[in-house]
Amino acid sequence: MSNRKRKHGIFAVKGDVVALSSSKKEARKDCIEINLALETIFNQMRIGGNRSPTIESYEYIIKQFVEVCHIDYVEDINLDKLYHYLDVLELKPATKLIRLKSIKAVLSKFYNNQAWKSVNMEL
Repeated sequence: MSNRKRKHGIFAVKGDVVALSSSKKEARKDCIEINLALETIFNQMRIGGNRSPTIESYEYIIKQFVEVCHIDYVEDINLDKLYHYLDVLELKPATKLIRLKSIKAVLSKFYNNQAWKSVNMEL
């Protein structure tokens, strides 16, 4: 047997090899995807009788928050991201307060949601 290592052929690699990260995000079993959670919350609000303009306002604000802070899961939301979002906005303080209250309303729905408390997260 030869001690030579094969460095030619179809599997040969020339130059530096760079590992690239996958564009797909790895799913976390123990976490709830933010888009699914928001869809559930807004459906519950519609069924509960909330007015359409209120729901649309909450939806606009929370989706902007999620986009600005790159949030993928409900569990990714924290106080630092909330402060970052409010800091990035170039709005008057009164408008920022409205945004904060809207986000708090949606977050309270996440926290108090009975449907998720009974779900066994181990699939």
